Amino acid sequence: MNKNAWQGRQYGHRIALGVDTSSPEGGAAILRGSEIIACVRFDGGRPHSNTLFEGLQQLVADAGIEFGQVEIFSVVTGPGGFTGLRVGISSLSGMARACGRQLVGVSAFDAWAYAAGVAGEIAIVLEAGRGQHYFGLRKITRGVVETLSKDSVLDDSTAERLLLGEGLRMTPKAGRIGQQLSERLALAGADIRCERADTAAAAARLASARMMSGEAAAASPYYIRPADARAIDGK
Repeated sequence: MNKNAWQGRQYGHRIALGVDTSSPEGGAAILRGSEIIACVRFDGGRPHSNTLFEGLQQLVADAGIEFGQVEIFSVVTGPGGFTGLRVGISSLSGMARACGRQLVGVSAFDAWAYAAGVAGEIAIVLEAGRGQHYFGLRKITRGVVETLSKDSVLDDSTAERLLLGEGLRMTPKAGRIGQQLSERLALAGADIRCERADTAAAAARLASARMMSGEAAAASPYYIRPADARAIDGK
């Protein structure tokens, strides 16, 4: 089966919206089948609560459609910033419900793994603040993303040792990697696949494929570690 035929079977020709507010930058994309027909990047210097709807209005205008024509709504569920995730998931949930659609959740690990465009195993590393990184290991087989181990949050030194250890050093790595860790990995010859990717489009593609296979998951925040407010007061 050629690539175009496989993509046609995987995605169909439905219109899908993907949104990622798990990081300060974030973005959104509209796809028809596997083709991106419009995409936007949010202003990383402003809160998503101020940029999300402005960006989505621009997105549908660029795509030449209305929200009612969107057949698949998807959102990146994290891990990531608590406020950004809450804004993205609650906003898309309301939009999907208004259009009579299900909102499909896609983890940031899965979106990054898919967007990296590799086959086989890939390590996903996402800066988590507080001197920590989120870590996940995925395997990509013909567009299907498989989780290989439990996702975790690691301090930077532990993440560095893990990523440069036997069995992972030459595994491709992708994600929002902190500058210091990224530099140390690069100096050690690690294979860093990408540190910027269209995760919104990846979420839309994965949501479409999972809807067709009956494996779509509902959207709920995926934090791994407690939100800052809870971590501070210990509740």
